[in-house]
Amino acid sequence: MKYKEFLWQEKNKENIGLLNDVTLTNVTKRVLENKGLIKKEIVDKFLHPTLSKLYDPFLLNGMDKVTSRIAEAIKSKEKICIYGDYDVDGITSISIFLKYFQKINYEAIFYIPDREKEGYGINSLALENIKNKGVSLVISVDCGITSVKEADFAKTIGLDLIITDHHNPQEEIPNSYEVINPKRTDCSYPFDMLCGAGIVFKIVQALLKDEFNLFVNEIIDLAAFGTVSDIAPLVDENRIITKVGLDVLNNTSNIGLKELIDISELTNKKINAGHIGFILAPKINASGRIGNPRLAVELLTTNSKKRAKEIARELTQLNKERQNREKLIVEEALKYIDENLDPINEKILVVKGENWHTGIVGIVSSKISEKYYKPSIILNEENGILKGSARSVGDFDLFSALDSVKELFLKFGGHKQAAGLSMESINYEKLRIGVNNFADLEMKETDIIPKIKYDMSLLSKDINYKVLDELELLEPFGMGNSKPIFIYNNLNIDQFKCIGKEKNHLKITVHDEKRVYDSLGFSMAEKAELLRTNQSVNLAFSMERNNFRGVETIQFILKDIKMNEKLEFSKSDYFFNEYIIKIINTLEDTDFTELEEYIVNIFNKKLVSISEFLFFARNLLPNRDQIAIVYRFAIKNGKISLIKNKFSGILPYQVKIALYILKMNNLIIYDITDNEYYCEKTINNKKIDITASASYKSVQNYSFAVIDILKKNKYI
Repeated sequence: MKYKEFLWQEKNKENIGLLNDVTLTNVTKRVLENKGLIKKEIVDKFLHPTLSKLYDPFLLNGMDKVTSRIAEAIKSKEKICIYGDYDVDGITSISIFLKYFQKINYEAIFYIPDREKEGYGINSLALENIKNKGVSLVISVDCGITSVKEADFAKTIGLDLIITDHHNPQEEIPNSYEVINPKRTDCSYPFDMLCGAGIVFKIVQALLKDEFNLFVNEIIDLAAFGTVSDIAPLVDENRIITKVGLDVLNNTSNIGLKELIDISELTNKKINAGHIGFILAPKINASGRIGNPRLAVELLTTNSKKRAKEIARELTQLNKERQNREKLIVEEALKYIDENLDPINEKILVVKGENWHTGIVGIVSSKISEKYYKPSIILNEENGILKGSARSVGDFDLFSALDSVKELFLKFGGHKQAAGLSMESINYEKLRIGVNNFADLEMKETDIIPKIKYDMSLLSKDINYKVLDELELLEPFGMGNSKPIFIYNNLNIDQFKCIGKEKNHLKITVHDEKRVYDSLGFSMAEKAELLRTNQSVNLAFSMERNNFRGVETIQFILKDIKMNEKLEFSKSDYFFNEYIIKIINTLEDTDFTELEEYIVNIFNKKLVSISEFLFFARNLLPNRDQIAIVYRFAIKNGKISLIKNKFSGILPYQVKIALYILKMNNLIIYDITDNEYYCEKTINNKKIDITASASYKSVQNYSFAVIDILKKNKYI
């Protein structure tokens, strides 16, 4: 079993003690200090975000010109088209504009490019078709900042194009009628992290002026939806939009949002940013990924409850289909990595395949990056063109890596953590080599080590409802305003079990000298085999309120668990219990009867603990991916040292067994000197299913036999 090893880091201590003039608990003060909030007036604004604290929209460069042009178009009864992206930010941006036009009884149309046929952003053919429909003013939302050629084309056909976007500008700004983007170097707006929906929200604020406060509740839930979905930092003006927007969303008048909430079984729950990001937004996104995004716009702007219910059902079904397709593509991507890439030495994984829906590859990229904890680029190949998405990890600037080879791209855009691109297939190797060359120079080792940054270490006295009440004032949590994470050391386990439909979650009850605490670890069931009752552990967690059958408790939501007793063998160091070494060394010829006698003997003499031995038995057999990694390393380097060479997620004895299996399948030969294997590839071009081989099954049966012996003798 592969476990992700997190590095625990306490957040910067330089601000500790600076926040003395506010009446809050020490825990909350520390969390605020860690967020850089060290002045009373800034803390007050953060804890109490209100619409009155929104910035003047006319501080956005170009706002005067944009609002004047829209007002002129309305007065002259020109045909206006909103041109948007097909993700949630784009869909909510369009919907906010349409809600505004509905309010003033003005009909506007909208256009969303086909993800498969047209791809991301503005394209000239679409502009020409829009012009032919009698449109004289196009307003882009959530796209357009890189559309230099398209802006020039719009001028040649007599189309006024207003670009509103939040993505990183490149060197050349499009020469359109006007460009609103708070990230422009010549923009003096005090906050540059608005998403597309946030910018449209500001435009509507500017258009309505004094009437805005009467209309704001009709659109701020949509603006919050877009902000959270686009993973915009929930600070400053985004925090105001999201905080107020969530309050409105929980009692929304938007018929479509109501039906979406209902079909998601969230009607009686307090909707938070997590519900948007993980439950609601994926259904909207599914329309843009594998369906028709116009459906989602209709859902968010319709006045028909019947129609909203129909669309909500359709989007839910689309999302289920998306999940099934995603699972298949992930499997194929992993196979490609296994057969074509070197995930140990390549710092950025560039993966290509066929018949991969380009609306899904972004999610796949996220999953691949999460698995390997490396940036990844996932590309679909069709008709000589590669299109796809990229995702980063940690602090690595993936946009800069792609920008270093921008001459390869037909289209390219994004930001530090995510990007989209298209290119000719013949340039695949240039891309793979180019971004990895950049990473070799620029990527720090710390960039790609998964970290848990915690706020402080707690004691029993710090865990109470007053602290929890204050921490809830910090909501909504998300990008830029992370949920506070704490650690509590030297807790003892009372009991633990795997829960959930698929038994993939972990519930642990722990205690200190004074109290008992319930802890829940989502998707952490694999950790159960490392645990035992009365074991001393350190926990990293966030705190939340739990209500069960009318009883309210404080619950830990686990981020990681570290065991205090060091196992006799370690996943990061190489040293074995000598009695476990003996079992591994006699793997080929040990009789199961002799094995049972041996195991009973070492347990009776307490030469090895049951938890250590059980972990060894359950993790004895390396999986196919692990064997492939060992094989590639052995062939490339000619030598593997069980002491010096460390493989992420592969234990030293698994390396030893992988080499044994490879040798037995005539894939390598080796000589051994002092735990160093000198390897050579054999002349064997025959395809082998390693997991179906006799040697693999022999080790598998051996592992089963060890566990059966433990059960038979009631050690487990």
